[in-house]
Amino acid sequence: MEMSTIINEFSNSSTPPSFSEGYRFMVLRLLISNCSALLAIILNILSALILYKNPNCFGETTTVFAKGFSFVGIVNGFQILLSENVNELVLTVDHVQMCWVLLFITILTGQLNLHFITCLTIDRYIAIRYSLRYHTFLSPTRAVRISFAAVVVSVFVTSFTYCDRILFSDVYFDENNRVCSITDGNYSVEPPAVWKLLQILTVVLIGTALPVILVVVVNIYLFVVTVGHARRLRKSVPEVRLGTNAATQREQDVIESLPGPAEPFLLTQLRIARTFIVVSGLFLAVWLPSLLFVILSKVATVDTKLQKTSTLLLNCNPWLNDVVYFVMNERYRKAARKMFSED
Repeated sequence: MEMSTIINEFSNSSTPPSFSEGYRFMVLRLLISNCSALLAIILNILSALILYKNPNCFGETTTVFAKGFSFVGIVNGFQILLSENVNELVLTVDHVQMCWVLLFITILTGQLNLHFITCLTIDRYIAIRYSLRYHTFLSPTRAVRISFAAVVVSVFVTSFTYCDRILFSDVYFDENNRVCSITDGNYSVEPPAVWKLLQILTVVLIGTALPVILVVVVNIYLFVVTVGHARRLRKSVPEVRLGTNAATQREQDVIESLPGPAEPFLLTQLRIARTFIVVSGLFLAVWLPSLLFVILSKVATVDTKLQKTSTLLLNCNPWLNDVVYFVMNERYRKAARKMFSED
């Protein structure tokens, strides 16, 4: 049969419109997901190198958390690359074990993101609320220990969730014997009451509710305080910030009360806090829709395209953080340019 005949038969075939629309959506989704994954891997590797060579971009202690967050971004990029391509192109009834592995990695990266965002939020709260005693409360060594604790908690919550799915949930398949989903809360075997209580304490409280509430409440507080401090300091030290010597005695007293000779410590912390407020806001903006769809799917039918679109937004988050760093932090920009200009 000639190639032209094959093409004509294919073009004249009665392919359902829904199939072609679904196919186009799948291709577009894979394209965006793969681009997001590659951007996340590349930009987070560059970010980790920049922070490693220039630990004072965000302050030595905060940079420890930022390095950990960059590492999580790299892992997240590989997770997106694997899960999206495998789910759409490979995953069939013969690859159920791979489905379980991808489930574990997906839950783990989500937990790591959430807990490192929480660490950065607490770090900024201490830096603004107790600026003069910040280095008493937090040091690079303590930041490493806290980061390790965040990883341990994330692994624990992920392991509990994973065991819950394996013991009490089923894998559903579509008409082509491809994995549709692993049930989330719709148990095939009813778990004991003690297990449900442990799930609420571990997954709902420690793994979701407490970190989210903490991040939202503290970042709202930081936003209000940051705006207030910035206005007050702009009024108090305008001449000095412009490089003139016409400061009044009151303005000079304000400057002398702030640690740091060239750039007041509090002003630096306010700028860093502003950066991570935006990072936290972006994370919540792309993460909460996916969580909302998961909750709604328990009580109503959710449009699959909308749910997958929310996942696309979630996939863009790991590389957006590095863009925010570059746009909002002058020290980070200088460090990046210096690194690329080196021979």
